[in-house]
Amino acid sequence: DDLKVEAYSQEIYNLLKKSGFSTVLDDRNESAGVKFSDADLLGFPIRITISKKLEEKKLLEIKLRKNKDSITINKNKILDYLKKSEN
Repeated sequence: DDLKVEAYSQEIYNLLKKSGFSTVLDDRNESAGVKFSDADLLGFPIRITISKKLEEKKLLEIKLRKNKDSITINKNKILDYLKKSEN
C-alpha cells in the first residue's frame, strides 16, 4: 500500500513539474507532522497531501497557506485549481 501512495505521489509531482509548477516532493522517512511543520517553516504557499485513503479514490488534499483553506479534489482537477489559486 505504501508503494501505491509513493507511486501516486510521484505521478502528481511529475504532472506538476511538467506543467511548470515549482514542486518539492517530501519523501523523507518522517511523520506527517514533521513534514507539515517543515513545509510551514520553509513558507511553501501550497501543500498537497496524499494518504492511503486519498490514493485509493485518486484524490488529494490541497492546503493554501495564504488563507489556510483546505480542500479535497480529484487529481484530474488539480491543474485548473492551482492555476486559479495563483491569482
